[in-house]
Amino acid sequence: MCLRYNIVISLSESVSGLRILTTQMFNNHLTKYNNMRKIEAQMCEAIRNRKRFKSGNTEVRPLLSGDVIVYLHGNWIALVTFGDYGKPSYVNINNQGWKTPTTKSRFNAILRHFSNWSVYQKAKKWYSANSEIENSQAEFGNNRWEHFFVGF
Repeated sequence: MCLRYNIVISLSESVSGLRILTTQMFNNHLTKYNNMRKIEAQMCEAIRNRKRFKSGNTEVRPLLSGDVIVYLHGNWIALVTFGDYGKPSYVNINNQGWKTPTTKSRFNAILRHFSNWSVYQKAKKWYSANSEIENSQAEFGNNRWEHFFVGF
């Protein structure tokens, strides 16, 4: 688990100069971790570090090739392929026929962590889109592998 803290110090003027009124510590996760479930943050850390992880219905398994497979309820839902310098180059996802909020949430955690892609639902259909590419929306296949290029 990744812990990040910012310290907020409120200052005010007084006769003797500046004095500290309050110091608060609060958790200020990086943007990619905002609104992410704890299990998904741990899953993404395990993928990035290519470490084995299992919690509840989610499992991360590194392969000998250096790539990583993600399972949800025993179904193979994602393959993260690592390229040169240990950086991910592709994310491949497949809902295995399960169009559930949990499946979509796991996809979005992985895609948003490693890229600008995401999956969303509209009128009972799933779509993928890239936040940096205008008109990049495409219908997301059911029980079909979808490939996302995420880096070099």
